[in-house]
Amino acid sequence: MTKKATKHNAAKKAVAAKKKPKRVSRRERFVEQYLVDLNATKAAIRAGFKPTSARFEASKLMAEPAVQAAIEAAMQARADRTQITTDKVLERLWGIATADASELIELRRCCCRYCYGKKFLYQRTPREMRDAIAQYQRDVLLAKAKGEPVMAEFNAAGGTGFDPRKDPNPDCPECFGEGVERVFPKDTRDLSPNAKLLYAGVRTTQHGLEIKTHDQTAMLVKCGEHLGIFKQRIEHTGKDGKDLPTGVVIVPAKRPEDDAAPAPEEVGVIPIDLETPTPVDPKKLAVKSAS
Repeated sequence: MTKKATKHNAAKKAVAAKKKPKRVSRRERFVEQYLVDLNATKAAIRAGFKPTSARFEASKLMAEPAVQAAIEAAMQARADRTQITTDKVLERLWGIATADASELIELRRCCCRYCYGKKFLYQRTPREMRDAIAQYQRDVLLAKAKGEPVMAEFNAAGGTGFDPRKDPNPDCPECFGEGVERVFPKDTRDLSPNAKLLYAGVRTTQHGLEIKTHDQTAMLVKCGEHLGIFKQRIEHTGKDGKDLPTGVVIVPAKRPEDDAAPAPEEVGVIPIDLETPTPVDPKKLAVKSAS
């Protein structure tokens, strides 16, 4: 083989070596997958471990200092890339937790149809009045075509001008000033910054609009957990800093031949001083015979 051919083969091997991807260990893949959702078991499955042993393998990996350091470094690198800090996350959670939900939707008590009608009669909007007059005219023509008696003149009742946004009329004889409840969804373009964080979308149902929001209570709990408000405290001392009293509770075992548990008087009772506990000698425990 000539020197030229040898050099050519060496060059091909060098190019192939560069193209060959670096082999990633399952430990490294586990670290990458853990950052996806911070779920160790799912990360182990995605890293190539069997689902039946994923929980066990994940527990082992999470206990390794090297894996812990790699995860911490990867999370810090991600935070540096995205410029996400703890303060920013906490500020967002707090914004959701303290947002005013009434900025998204309101329940108001407004006037009824009779509140502002003439002589407190049923009031229409201008369009409703035009539609009612047109329907009356069609009914009249139909009655004449059939040779039926023509109905009386159109009754305008309380006139026009109904505005469902007005407050109830305290003198209304129909609703007695209580009005009726109406729901008013807000324009999301006019929301405050915190209300925009709370807003999670909207969908149309057979009953109307459904405004979706993030869970404010859950966000408040997350903030409290971050600040250490909900840490459990366990008292290890009693009054005046003394040790808590201890004692021994003895439960008599039931003999197989017994049909019922022994009566209270059949069980020997040994008083135990909880303030100054002393060892109990099992030989001194006695149970009276049931016979």
